[in-house]
Amino acid sequence: MDTKNKKHYLFIGVSTVVIVFLIVMIILINMVHTPYSKHQQQGQSLRNELLSSNKMQYDHYFYPYYGEKTYYIMKVKQDGKKKLVAFDEKKKLVGSYEGNYMSDARIKEKVKKEHHEVKAVHICYEDDKFMYYAKYQNKNHLYYYFYSLEGDFVKSYNL
Repeated sequence: MDTKNKKHYLFIGVSTVVIVFLIVMIILINMVHTPYSKHQQQGQSLRNELLSSNKMQYDHYFYPYYGEKTYYIMKVKQDGKKKLVAFDEKKKLVGSYEGNYMSDARIKEKVKKEHHEVKAVHICYEDDKFMYYAKYQNKNHLYYYFYSLEGDFVKSYNL
């Protein structure tokens, strides 16, 4: 084989690899990124709808909590006051809390000290009250830990 043919086959091989890579990337973007972005946009639209219909200002926290029922938890400002609010799936305000509560970081430290180190804690609405929850998973189990907003242990689940 002469040099000209080797270059031709090398060019075809590299072109084929690049085309296959591009096709795989397009498929991954359509299967993973697009649905994720669409879900994020739906969450933001729902958040904005809840805020405008209830005359509230967003205070940098929105979390959909999927427990026995789905609740949308937000930190908001309303009438100059900061509060936590919870909406159900029907977009009805089901709970509101004005007052002091521990920071996420302090709750994470409590969970680490008493149970396991967790990546994140979130505010949820369970048993008709606001509380923190943290999730920890190992090879054999999934743990959920619930703490009051003041930092007291409430309950845990081991699945």
